[in-house]
Amino acid sequence: MKSLKLFALLAIALAYATPSQAACTGTCSISASAVLHGGNTSYAATASADATKVDYYVDGVLMSTSFGSPWNTSVGFPTVAPGAHTFKAIGTFSGGTVETAPQSIFVGDTEICQGGDFGCAIASGGVVCWGEGSAGQLGNGGTLDSLVPVPVTNASGGATSVVCGAYHACAIVNGAAVCWGHNSDGQIGDGTLTSRTVGQSVSGLTSGVVQLSSGDFTTCATLSTGAVKCWGDNYFGQIGDGTTTSRTAPVAVSGISGATMVATGRADSCAIVSGALKCWGDGSYGGLGNGANTSSLTAVAVSGMSSGVTWATVGIGWSCAVQSGAAKCWGYNPGGELGNGTIDTSGMNDHDSNVPVSVSGLSSGVQNMSASEFTTCAVTSSGAASCWGLGDDGELGDGFDYSNSPTSPHLSTTPVAVSGHGSGTLFVAAPAALPGATCDLNNAHFYCWGDNSQKQLGNGGTPAKSLAPARVSGL
Repeated sequence: MKSLKLFALLAIALAYATPSQAACTGTCSISASAVLHGGNTSYAATASADATKVDYYVDGVLMSTSFGSPWNTSVGFPTVAPGAHTFKAIGTFSGGTVETAPQSIFVGDTEICQGGDFGCAIASGGVVCWGEGSAGQLGNGGTLDSLVPVPVTNASGGATSVVCGAYHACAIVNGAAVCWGHNSDGQIGDGTLTSRTVGQSVSGLTSGVVQLSSGDFTTCATLSTGAVKCWGDNYFGQIGDGTTTSRTAPVAVSGISGATMVATGRADSCAIVSGALKCWGDGSYGGLGNGANTSSLTAVAVSGMSSGVTWATVGIGWSCAVQSGAAKCWGYNPGGELGNGTIDTSGMNDHDSNVPVSVSGLSSGVQNMSASEFTTCAVTSSGAASCWGLGDDGELGDGFDYSNSPTSPHLSTTPVAVSGHGSGTLFVAAPAALPGATCDLNNAHFYCWGDNSQKQLGNGGTPAKSLAPARVSGL
C-alpha cells in the first residue's frame, strides 16, 4: 500500500488585525492582513483617508511599507520561514499612529508535495500536478499520467497550499479546502466514497482553513478558530475523535483547541497547541512519544514537549518536531529515521524510542522538518537542507547512489546535506513512498530528486532517477 503524504513546501497564513488606538486625532482607522509564502509575500491594509503610511511587521521586524492607497504591497523577499509568527501593522496618520493588535499566524502548509508516484505544486495562484494519474490524482478531469505539470480543475485561482496523500491531494483555495483523487476511505471529505478527477469542495470547510496535512488516506485541517478537523481512514484512530470509524466528512479532533498546526501520517496525527505537542493514533512503536508503546484514540501529551514546539511532522510509526530550534524524533526506527545514528537490528525494535531523541547535528536553528515513509528531512535558518533514512534511489539528494552501497538496507542514520541546496531552501519534503521523490522550494523555484519511474520528478520523464535536485519543468 502506497504511503503517506509528502509534507512539502512552504505555505500561506492569512491574518486580520484589529486596531488598538493610541493617542491619534482624526479618524485613524486601520485593518491589515498578510499572505505569507515561499515565492512571494503580500501585505494589505484598509485605512481611513487621513493615513499617510502603513508599516508591516512580522515578529517585530519591519517587512514592508506602503505609502499610499491602495495600501497593498507584494515583495519577493524577505520571505517568512515556516512556523508560528506574529503579524501586526502600524498606520501613520496626520494626527498620530495606530498599531493593530498582534495576530498569531502560521506559515507552513505546502506549496509542493509528493504522493504515491505523483506530485503537485502551487503555480501562479493555481495548483498543478504531474506523474501517475490513474486515480484522478492529477485533478485535470482525467486518469492519464503526465510527464509535466498540468492544471487542477477547480483550483486555478486563489490557491495557497497543496498537500498529497497516497493517491489524493488537497489544497486551500480562497480559504476553502478542496480535494481530488482516490476516495476509498472518504479522504476527499465530500461525504461520499466517490473518487474525484477534479477539485471537490470539502464538506463544511468553505472558509477559514489556514493549514492542511495529509496522510496516506487521511486528511486534517487547522481552522482559523484553532480547531482541528480530520476525515478519511481511521483504522488506527488517527482522526482523533475517540473512535476507529472512518469519516467521509470532517469531524473535530477531541480535546484540541487553540491549535496552530496539525500533522498526520499513515497511522498517527499530532497538533501543536499553545507551543505544546499532542499526538494520537497508533503507538505500537512509541510513535506517540509519551513514554509508552500503546495507542490512543484521543490526544496525549508528548514527553518533554510542553512548550517551545514550532513544527511537527508524522511519518509511518515515527514523528518529529522542532522544539526551541532543535530537531527531535521518536518512534519506529527501521531505517535510521530518528537521525540519531542508530537503527533497529533486523527483525527487532531495539533502537525505537517512545520519547523524543535529539537528531545528530541539528540542535539549533532548525525551522521545519518532513517525515514520510522511511525518510526524514529538515531545513535550518541558514536555508540548508538535509535528509536521512532510506535512500536507495537518491531520495536523500546528496548525490550518492545508495543502491550501490555495500550495506543493506541503503541508508544514512544521520543527516546528510542535499547537494547544491546548502542555502536558499525554505522547505524540503520527504517522499511519500519508496521508491519515491523528495522535493523542495529553493530560491523561489521547485526541485525534486530521487526515483522517476512514474515521472514524479515532473521534469519530462528523464532520467530514470536523479541523485541530486532537478528543477520541475516550468516551475
